[in-house]
Amino acid sequence: TPSANLELESTIATTNQDICLGEPITTIEYTFSGATGVTVSALPAGLSSNVAGNTVTITGTPQHAGVINYLVETTGGCNIDTESGSITVNGPLTAGSWVEGQYVWIGQSDSLWTNLSNWSTYDGTIFSIVSDGPDENTPVIIPPTDVCVDFMPTLNADQEIESLLLMEDASLHLSSSAVLKVHGDVVSEVNSLLDLGNGTIDLDGNWNTAGVLQSGTSEVIFSGNDEVDISTNTDATNNVFHSITMNKSNGVEVNMQNDLVVTNQVEMQSGILKLNFNGLDLQTTGELVNETELSYVFCNCPSAYIRREGVINAGSTVDLGNLGLTISPSVNMGMTEIYRRHESYYLGEDYGQSILRSYDVEPSENNGVLDATISVAYKPHEENGLSPADFAIFRSTDGVNWSYEGGVPDPGNRVVTYSGWNEFSTVTVTSSNDPSPLPVDFEFLSADCDNGRVELNWRTASELNASHFEIQRSYDGIIWEEIGWAQAQGTVSTPTDYVFVDEESQRGQIPYYRLKQIDFDGAFEYYGPVSAQCEEQEGTFTIYPNPTNGTTKAVFPWFKDETDAQIQIIDMAGKIVAIQDVVIREGVNMIHIDLSNYQKGVYRIVLSAEHEAIHAGKVVKN
Repeated sequence: TPSANLELESTIATTNQDICLGEPITTIEYTFSGATGVTVSALPAGLSSNVAGNTVTITGTPQHAGVINYLVETTGGCNIDTESGSITVNGPLTAGSWVEGQYVWIGQSDSLWTNLSNWSTYDGTIFSIVSDGPDENTPVIIPPTDVCVDFMPTLNADQEIESLLLMEDASLHLSSSAVLKVHGDVVSEVNSLLDLGNGTIDLDGNWNTAGVLQSGTSEVIFSGNDEVDISTNTDATNNVFHSITMNKSNGVEVNMQNDLVVTNQVEMQSGILKLNFNGLDLQTTGELVNETELSYVFCNCPSAYIRREGVINAGSTVDLGNLGLTISPSVNMGMTEIYRRHESYYLGEDYGQSILRSYDVEPSENNGVLDATISVAYKPHEENGLSPADFAIFRSTDGVNWSYEGGVPDPGNRVVTYSGWNEFSTVTVTSSNDPSPLPVDFEFLSADCDNGRVELNWRTASELNASHFEIQRSYDGIIWEEIGWAQAQGTVSTPTDYVFVDEESQRGQIPYYRLKQIDFDGAFEYYGPVSAQCEEQEGTFTIYPNPTNGTTKAVFPWFKDETDAQIQIIDMAGKIVAIQDVVIREGVNMIHIDLSNYQKGVYRIVLSAEHEAIHAGKVVKN
């Protein structure tokens, strides 16, 4: 009886293969003699063996990544002959922070998102071919093309996922008006490409795109109940959106972390788009849509703005970009640039603070002889505690010295109109008719720490028909709450000192304070704000004294080695007026900043180190 024998008929390379998940193996073929049959063991899901005559073949597509060690044995002979081989099945080769439950694109078949053979899932140990596509409960990761990722995905149908991560050098394309609903964050790493085409991404989480962003004619919708951030690659064109829609719950903020460009529209359905210290540029084609009392673009912070430019000609009535400044000139203004800002200006002793809205207007033609009718609109949250019935328009060429222009207030429609306007610069509104003496001659307001409490001190030089003071506190400079009350002196011509102690300031936050001085007839004025910090906090940036008449200090911790840094002083127009080179060291640092030669106003102080801004704050120069 002849001995059992196995012979490899396929090439020697087939016995030890190295393939990618989703890729079929090269057929392995043996012939046998001196035996009635063969068995093949240790074949995983996706691989099978077939015996025909005296030939056995192994074929298929492995369903899991890993190493397959198979064994072929003869049966029914006088002896047993064996052959073995090894197949290595590779998942995505790019190193990643893989987490159990992730769906990872492998792109073995084509670029279609909906083709299940292009997806794998990770169970905490190995990658496997999926039986169902990603859904609202699965985080999705797109690795870059490599030996085991042949195609980048294109989404051409509506899809829900938990979150999206584009790894470095990866890409994703949306087409055919596809809607990608993301219940968490959208993140793209450097050198990635997110091509939105004419699709839509509707996300509940943060938007963080460090790679290339191609917006096409797409829409990005911010939904859900949680406060989130928008941050992008700030290189030219990579922070450009076609349309952004705010669909957050009422009062929920989406925080811009850098300048953005929107070329079509920012639609406010619900929620708040907060500028922080950044700019929203609508260029020549973008516009705000449906800003309301509850849903709006805003930030009470220096250097933040919304920008729009366009042509305004004689006889037209134009509100460029729906920014809320309507202009009807008698002569051509030409290409006109408008910045809307949301910081209150101090208009001098006669008028106090402005509303939380102003416009910088720069016509290219005929500025000085415009003979225009202008209307300045505002929202309730921008009234800044002032009386709309007495609103008038003011103008300044430097943001410090203001002139009363007048105008007709319409509190019901929240607009002030002025006819015969000739020259634009900076425009704002406050509650005032002709100048008249203030009921209280206010000298100072200060806030100091005392054993964890905050002690407020203020002094009046004289008072006229003054009823009382409301003490108000805020932790963001926008939302204020009354925390106390102090009786005023009525009418006196001698100085009066006041003290109020806040026993309930929240630890870990920097409180701001202001006074609302109310007369017997109900008229009122605001004084402040001032801030106090009663404990050192990691990452805090404190500027004091604030306000200052000259020198102030920036105090902050640094947790790394000694390094070179820069202090930038930025004025209200966003212009860098000074740069101060400094050295910062591990521990608490104190930097002296001399503002004695600067004009009165609000300045933004930015500290940069290791090629990025690490702290920012504002200071008022009196």
